[in-house]
Amino acid sequence: MRFSDILRAATGLDIATSQILATAFNDLTATGLIYVDSNNAKWLGFAAQLASGADTASVGAAFKQTLESVTNYDGFFVSAPGTAQTWKDGQISGVTGNRYLLFSNSGFAVDYGWVGSKLVIMTSYNGFKEAARRLQ
Repeated sequence: MRFSDILRAATGLDIATSQILATAFNDLTATGLIYVDSNNAKWLGFAAQLASGADTASVGAAFKQTLESVTNYDGFFVSAPGTAQTWKDGQISGVTGNRYLLFSNSGFAVDYGWVGSKLVIMTSYNGFKEAARRLQ
């Protein structure tokens, strides 16, 4: 499955229609992630390597604008996360462009950012930190 297909299924986004994002990711390196927390809850995530020659700054700006324009993130979760709040800047060691979105139901979040030339998206803050640590 291509990274663009994963995002389309989870959010309805079609990054293939974006001139910048359509060829920005190496689909052969895209992978799904699952983080299991201390309560044995499972949280979904994804990682994708930038394609050779893709510009991190322009792809990052386009991805931010595209992902943050989504109005329904329910496809990332197995149960309803509630109402999305406002996207905010995060600060995680080794991660650039870290942004996160909290929801009205406790524990639900979407975090994303760049670890080198890899985009990481997680539905758990702790899972995002662990994925970032492992990818550094």
